[in-house]
Amino acid sequence: MNGSVQSRQTRPRARAGCLSLLPLLMGCLDSARAEPTTSVQQAPTITSSTPPIAARDVDPATTEIRVTFDQDMHTSGYSFTGDGRLFPETTGRPRWDGRRSCVLPVALEPGHAYRVGINSTSHQNFRAVAGTPAAHDVIWFTTQGASDEIYLGMLPPQVLSLDPPPGATDLPAGTHKLSVTFDKPMGKGMSWVQLGDDYPESDHKARWSKGGTVCTLSADLEPGRSYRVGLNGVHYANFTNQAGVPLEPVVWEFSTATAP
Repeated sequence: MNGSVQSRQTRPRARAGCLSLLPLLMGCLDSARAEPTTSVQQAPTITSSTPPIAARDVDPATTEIRVTFDQDMHTSGYSFTGDGRLFPETTGRPRWDGRRSCVLPVALEPGHAYRVGINSTSHQNFRAVAGTPAAHDVIWFTTQGASDEIYLGMLPPQVLSLDPPPGATDLPAGTHKLSVTFDKPMGKGMSWVQLGDDYPESDHKARWSKGGTVCTLSADLEPGRSYRVGLNGVHYANFTNQAGVPLEPVVWEFSTATAP
């Protein structure tokens, strides 16, 4: 069964092998969504996984993917997410092993790249006991026989440049195109994240360049203001490479000149 595995926390029954998750591929713009401070502070995070994140030459005889969190979890729910190209064949329903570890039974193939998401923007059933969704993360790896090219294609994207430059001061007020350049062609998604009240006013119509390496957002900057923009965040991570591996969250700060 290929696809994503959803939780029975929000559905009458658990579903294995359902359709690929669209947020990873469809170009979500999360700029209108703020990261709640309390939610970010309390969000469960991964302490370890089997196979480890970014592992290569994993034994294709491996029969389970295990994820362990840093706090006790609500064990009636889970959201293993992904798309059919890279999501492993599942051989049974996920199960909880204690309050912090969840196991996904799988069958792997040699010479293959795999990607398993932990929560996503629209599926957040990995939750702490108190109900806070786990931080979005991705377990990715390649099995024995995979080429260097396959492995390198899975590496997380990096930001090559930002315009205006991080830490810039005395920018002129007015309409600016905020521009992010990545080191590789990206997926169609994006997450411009509001981290607080210092997010600039924008038209929320970000655009990708033809080659998929540059993303721009038109924003109106006021005089004498400091701004802070998130590229991906704890719960929003739609800036990904073409394999769905997300950019590590970036905080981008700059300020404008005071009006004369």
